[in-house]
Amino acid sequence: MPLGIIRKFGLTAKTGQEASYTKGTESRSHVGAGMFRLLANDGLHAITKFNAFCLSPFEWLHLPKTYTIGTGLAPGVVAHLSALAHGAWNQITNSQTAGAFQLAVWEIVSETDSQTLNIADGNFKVTYASDPGALALAQTWLTNVNSGSFQTNLSQITIFSADYTQDLLTAQVPLPGAFGSLMLGLFGLGSLRRARRV
Repeated sequence: MPLGIIRKFGLTAKTGQEASYTKGTESRSHVGAGMFRLLANDGLHAITKFNAFCLSPFEWLHLPKTYTIGTGLAPGVVAHLSALAHGAWNQITNSQTAGAFQLAVWEIVSETDSQTLNIADGNFKVTYASDPGALALAQTWLTNVNSGSFQTNLSQITIFSADYTQDLLTAQVPLPGAFGSLMLGLFGLGSLRRARRV
């Protein structure tokens, strides 16, 4: 059954921060790090608005797309993402906390399972954040994931995957059991720079 975009909806205060970072030999400067407001249409009548974060610091988000539920990420990475969401999702209330969550997600997916999650060291490094408080908060949350203070709860997260676009993480969307794919639409990010967000 074909799936389709329904509509966009408004700007959120949780959009995020500007950041620069490196991963191995790649680098990006002054990109938006924060939360996307999205809409899923299951192809019938169910439309769900939800918030999500990108899983790759070097992939652009191209929407609309048909997504499937699932991921090729290593189980340890998914466990760390789950712990982060379980411990921090309800703390995302503004642009600083949204930026911190996105930076922590990128750190988790960019490091190997055995590495300590440190946003200033390792394979993924943040070299600039428009709000240093977001960077500090991201590291606090990563320390909580490392120490086990944030517990894993795999049932709390959903990862959406699609070709030629950004994979997405949410801890919010209630999914109808019968549908394994969703069409997602991007919603207001407030500026061209944020619209180009990774």
